[in-house]
Amino acid sequence: MRNDFVAVSLALVAVPSILWPAPASALSISTVGINLYSGNGGGAPNLVNSDADANNAGSKASSYGWNWAFANNDSNAWGGIYANSGYGGVNTQDMHYYSGHGNDLGPFLGDGASYSDCPNGGPCLTTVPPNYNWSLDRLKWIAANACEWLYDGITTNSPPNWSALSPWYHVFNPSDGNPNGSLHAVLAARSETWDVTGMGSGYMDATLGWQGESAGQGWFDTMWWQMYFYPHSPGVEPAVLDAYQSSTGADWFNESLKSPWPDPDCCGSVEYNYHWDWIGTPSF
Repeated sequence: MRNDFVAVSLALVAVPSILWPAPASALSISTVGINLYSGNGGGAPNLVNSDADANNAGSKASSYGWNWAFANNDSNAWGGIYANSGYGGVNTQDMHYYSGHGNDLGPFLGDGASYSDCPNGGPCLTTVPPNYNWSLDRLKWIAANACEWLYDGITTNSPPNWSALSPWYHVFNPSDGNPNGSLHAVLAARSETWDVTGMGSGYMDATLGWQGESAGQGWFDTMWWQMYFYPHSPGVEPAVLDAYQSSTGADWFNESLKSPWPDPDCCGSVEYNYHWDWIGTPSF
């Protein structure tokens, strides 16, 4: 059951009444997968399929003409890929795909992983949402096959707790002198997820292949197929936090990865929509 809930967080300025496709060009993806948490200081069980899932996502995107820019797996995954990423990391490509453990602070890289990014001598920024500058110039989508990135304390099929989600607003509104930015959507889960190899590649097929599903619906359908229908798990709850503009009805959940809409900074300050899909009996 798909659900949608809108919160207005910032006042809008004048926006165009019609969204137009962005000019066609080769897009790019970066990936991170972590199987060996024992090599990253532990803190969570080792996984079996995350490296393959991340690599399959990059390989499949390449098959559709995207550039696969970098793959940082296991001990090569560090906080600077995510925190303060205006200095590199996820902000250098159009999409980033993460596969591994997670929680409501984002990626969990292991107890012994480097969680700090100290550019130019400081300050050191850790991997928590207020330090995720994911909306500077380029990054459009960040997708995570990981538990509970968008968990808000709600364990029923109910609207979101916006107070719990508020730290994530920063990823759409970086402190770079621009009141809003490039990020279109965070594609993740409210619930626990499952260790599968085909989430990333399946999503690329759903959105870039003949199905041509929207960015958000493709995420929901792929998670249903990969994590509920196929492994017969108890359930899963994918979620999408995305840019939204009430004055036009433009919801970036509905855009096509084949022909992306303009970045939200084209059209005024950003509002947010939270979509969730309650599938089976999710675990939290």
